[in-house]
Amino acid sequence: MNETMTINDIINQLGSLRASSAEFAKSDPENEIWKTDVTACETAIRILAALSGEGCTDLETTLDFLQDYNSMAKQYQTLHRKYEAPGKPTHKDGVWHCPACNSRVQINHTHCHRCGKKIGWR
Repeated sequence: MNETMTINDIINQLGSLRASSAEFAKSDPENEIWKTDVTACETAIRILAALSGEGCTDLETTLDFLQDYNSMAKQYQTLHRKYEAPGKPTHKDGVWHCPACNSRVQINHTHCHRCGKKIGWR
């Protein structure tokens, strides 16, 4: 079978596997494997349904979505470190300097006027 499956096809198949595993669990209540299979199918269905709700319809769009998410997360981390996470200024020759760009900063400023780094005075 060379045709690619959509997210909805996979969800339907997992639903079928979950139902089969639930039947096996009823007929063999001592075997924990079937209960674990039911839980795994239910969890996978929830994950795929959430991705589908975000517009992911197949493997390619899902991978693109995840790559975009990771890219935005890295951008956010960089922006957070620069503009939200304070850095302690250094004091040299009677003048305060930005911890990021080493330019002069005034003691009453919350951010460096040159690079935007948040200044943590305490």
